[in-house]
Amino acid sequence: MAAHLHEVFLRQSGLQTYGDPIGRQRLLEAAEAAKIRLDDEEETRVQVPFLTAGADAMPLGLDTTLSRAQLDRLTRELVERCAAVAGSVLRASRLEPEEMDAVFVYGRQARAPAVVEAITRVFGQTPRRLPEAAAARGAVLLVQ
Repeated sequence: MAAHLHEVFLRQSGLQTYGDPIGRQRLLEAAEAAKIRLDDEEETRVQVPFLTAGADAMPLGLDTTLSRAQLDRLTRELVERCAAVAGSVLRASRLEPEEMDAVFVYGRQARAPAVVEAITRVFGQTPRRLPEAAAARGAVLLVQ
């Protein structure tokens, strides 16, 4: 998503390249915030002012709208690769999806509708979300 925002900024600003590390970090942060908002919204506005100055010394920033459909297109390949790995793990375990009582997921990305949809498709049931604190506690119990 950050790469997409970078491309949008280049188109909007008319710049050929943009490599300022601080500005790229700000684009990365804006992409992460937009991704989180798109978990619950169909579209969100992304504004990152003052990324650089133009040839006339006027400030240039990013102002665009992203939709969940765009996010799904941008991440489709990654989500499908993850779903394929989950399916291969299921086959390697010699379990059928209907033999599983529940599927638990955790982490920020587990909230994304496209990820929930992919998990549901692979396992035949909607995953249950574990709070991050529960996952951390489970990791501590494994280490002990």
